[in-house]
Amino acid sequence: HLEKKGLFLEQRSFKITTDYTANVHKEGKNTDAILSILYDFSKLEETERHWLVNMALLPATNHTLVFLVGLFTPDDKYTFGEILGRLAEKGWLISEEDGYRISPVIQQLALKKHQATLWDDGMELVRKLTDLLALEQDKDNIITKFKWIPISQPMVGIYGHRKDPLFSDFLNNRALVLKDLGGEVNLLKAKEHLQKALASDIENFGEFSGAILIPSWNLFGICYQLKQYPEAGGIIKKIFPISEQNLPDTHP
Repeated sequence: HLEKKGLFLEQRSFKITTDYTANVHKEGKNTDAILSILYDFSKLEETERHWLVNMALLPATNHTLVFLVGLFTPDDKYTFGEILGRLAEKGWLISEEDGYRISPVIQQLALKKHQATLWDDGMELVRKLTDLLALEQDKDNIITKFKWIPISQPMVGIYGHRKDPLFSDFLNNRALVLKDLGGEVNLLKAKEHLQKALASDIENFGEFSGAILIPSWNLFGICYQLKQYPEAGGIIKKIFPISEQNLPDTHP
């Protein structure tokens, strides 16, 4: 709605003079400034701010309240519903017939304003999606098997710079579901996920740690499926010695 009315962020922002600035008695040099005046996060309660940021981590489409309660698992689902209702009344969210969605402009603004706390705000959501992606690997129903791939897509870019074991697990699990989805495009995405997960695990645990075995074996499988045999062979050469070092003492 906001972009349809001519308000854009960052590169598409431009200098304007409107009644907005006069009404709030603040100077707005461009549309970024106007949006910051109109949408002041400091005026939100902490619970409102927290759930708004979590909504910004999801695709900017309509999500039913039942779906959101199941995904976010709030301590009190009724209070959670009231919070989303208040955010809609204040113009932060858009209320649909059976749920809520966030405007792409508000989504960008929320992410931009919360860079310092974005991981802490969304860590439990990443953890939940990591578990849900793991469960998808055991599903046979093609209709429900891949439902968390589009839901988790925004976080791939938002947290792409993270070097955290939890995010490595998220990327590893998402890669395996993409592998099951099939097709060269998905396999290449899966490979990219696993390369990031492996690099993160090496940085966190060391290149000879047993922690790197899972993403390494999964990356080998993807490379082999893509018929990238020299790369697959190179991975095997690296992980065989690590596998031997990490065998239990009772292994023959």
